[in-house]
Amino acid sequence: MPLGNYTDFQVEPSCGLAGMNGVIDTFDDPRSFYSTDRQQAQLIWFSRGYIEYRFPNKINPLWNIQEMNFSMELCSEAPGYNAQWPSDITFSVNGTEIGTYTCPGDLGARRGRLTPNVWPIGLTQYGFMTGVSLRKDGCYINEIKVNDENILETVRLSGKPYISLRIGVRPDAINQGGINLFGEKYGDFPQGINMRIVY
Repeated sequence: MPLGNYTDFQVEPSCGLAGMNGVIDTFDDPRSFYSTDRQQAQLIWFSRGYIEYRFPNKINPLWNIQEMNFSMELCSEAPGYNAQWPSDITFSVNGTEIGTYTCPGDLGARRGRLTPNVWPIGLTQYGFMTGVSLRKDGCYINEIKVNDENILETVRLSGKPYISLRIGVRPDAINQGGINLFGEKYGDFPQGINMRIVY
């Protein structure tokens, strides 16, 4: 899923989008998320709120699904950057909350391996590869079990033509440290937001 292909959002500053030519539209204005250039985004950040992606629901109902997982590169969102800036990032799939990952910080001490020179040193550069997995015995974030609920059948039988992934910082989060999301041409990992189905 390309980073700019989100279908819904509600964000608060600091926030913005950046592409291969730098900032898209303007810094710290949620209206930038409606920009017609958003498809070019390779970095998205916000302090509070959420962003949602919808993958086509191509689950084969005749096959036995074992796992659905999502992977993405992300980190917290601090002024400039700060490796000691925790953020409670919550994931939901098809409207069901999966769990919360406390990201330790916002990384920028070196340039990201893929981050272009147009993006200034002193700002966020790269993140952590983060995985969210739905399995029959429960849900996992970075291979740590966060609940015992099996929502695979709920997702499969939802009747929706899409599978939604929402990534956000809740208004009641203890650590409201924001989010940076990286596309395939920023950060350290050459990918957007991936979804994988295991049968």
